[in-house]
Amino acid sequence: MGDQYPQLKAAAVQSAPVLLDREATVAKACRLIEEAGDHGAQVIGFPECYIPGHPYWYDFYVATDPICTTFNVELFKNSVVVPGPATEELGRAARRAHAWVVMGIAEKDPGSFGSIYNTQLFFNPDGTLVGKHRKLVPTIWERLIHTSGDGSTLQTYPTPFGGLSGLICGENINSLARTTLLLEGEVVHVASWPAFATKGYERQFHTMDVRMRYYAFEGRIFVISSCSVWTEEMKDVLELDKKARSSFIGEGGHSGILDPIGDYIVGPEDEGETILYADLDLEEVTRGKLTHDVTGHYQRFDIFSLKVNRQAYEKKPIGASPQQPHIPLPEDEESPVQEGVLIEDQELAES
Repeated sequence: MGDQYPQLKAAAVQSAPVLLDREATVAKACRLIEEAGDHGAQVIGFPECYIPGHPYWYDFYVATDPICTTFNVELFKNSVVVPGPATEELGRAARRAHAWVVMGIAEKDPGSFGSIYNTQLFFNPDGTLVGKHRKLVPTIWERLIHTSGDGSTLQTYPTPFGGLSGLICGENINSLARTTLLLEGEVVHVASWPAFATKGYERQFHTMDVRMRYYAFEGRIFVISSCSVWTEEMKDVLELDKKARSSFIGEGGHSGILDPIGDYIVGPEDEGETILYADLDLEEVTRGKLTHDVTGHYQRFDIFSLKVNRQAYEKKPIGASPQQPHIPLPEDEESPVQEGVLIEDQELAES
């Protein structure tokens, strides 16, 4: 009879935060987790920086406008300490839903007064916070408020249905980040996005499709793509004038769930708050990988390998210098290492 693959129901949450209100957004997230759980979802993905929202104000105000400082302060005050009261509430909701939950947050370190990370949290069905991923490089104007993560949070988490991991927005185009997660056995990937709804983002849905379809097809895995949306209440919070409001071309969205050949099983859904559901047949992963398994027989680890620095960056006190990351270089000028060929890391290459 052979091995039997578990059946899995996935949910992509497409929702707006209660912008710059941590407690209200946590409460809303918990309701959505439980709703998805009531519909049988076993893995639930949420948008980028869902709690307490993405720094959207830079789309409408110049960085030197004092109103940006006001919003930045509110974002920091409402960011999430991990672990903390907010993660405890989210964990209880995950436990009630009996589901894996991937939640987008703005994160701050305990006792800090200014640094904000763009983070995904990973909860298991027992409600335990099993890990987090901090976005490695903030994108465009995120750099004005978010700081960078490090390699210690780039990982895949084992589950009964295979590896679960995620990347945030623009990271999904980072080939080395994708390869790292796939080499660790990723089977379900959660991509988290903000709401793209104003002029200038007309091609954003197309570029999201390119990334999501290729991620699923390259790895022969399932992808949950979860996006935020805009509400009139969010525009009010940001004090947008008539001109700013006229720049909207939609509400955002474009969430969906894709199969291992890069087709949408459900979605993409472009408007409004909703939860998208799909039944995932994990046998499809095997069907795809039997043809092209870039983490197995369709890869040449004798030619290519990948080195990942897993050391966490530690803030040092005055008088100490942070340890610099090791950058491997060819041993000499005659080295056969060419552009595009990666330096060997035996541990990951053999995984």
